[in-house]
Amino acid sequence: MDELRILLQENLNTEFISAVLSNPRKKDGTEKIKVRPLLKKGELLFQVESFRGKQAFHENQILAPVLKYGLIRERMAALVTDALRAEYLEREGYQVQVLEFIDMEHTPKNILIRAVKGGRRGENQDAIRACEEFLHVSPTLGRLLDHKGE
Repeated sequence: MDELRILLQENLNTEFISAVLSNPRKKDGTEKIKVRPLLKKGELLFQVESFRGKQAFHENQILAPVLKYGLIRERMAALVTDALRAEYLEREGYQVQVLEFIDMEHTPKNILIRAVKGGRRGENQDAIRACEEFLHVSPTLGRLLDHKGE
């Protein structure tokens, strides 16, 4: 994947829309890769999406060096999920606290999200979207709340 990133940075610019690379002969492993540019704070980055069977996998090139370790990736995903849940609650008008539920020596998953309905919706929608885009995530809870009442 590093070779692909270097090739893209050396040969492509912001005029590039997207590219799809496919491997139709080989049915196991990656069948197709889709690449599109992202301009973040003046820096040209690339979102890489690989397809294996009917599943799509998004690669965050900025975090790739730390996310290659399974245990770290799993814990980071759990923390990001909890943080986004808290943000969704604030957006929906709750006063939110994120607390340690049980001491770390007993369980690694010890986060309690306490929320009390406050009435006024939060103004964090843009920050949530930016975070989701940066991390290449689209949590189900966020999608469901976006479409509630429709």
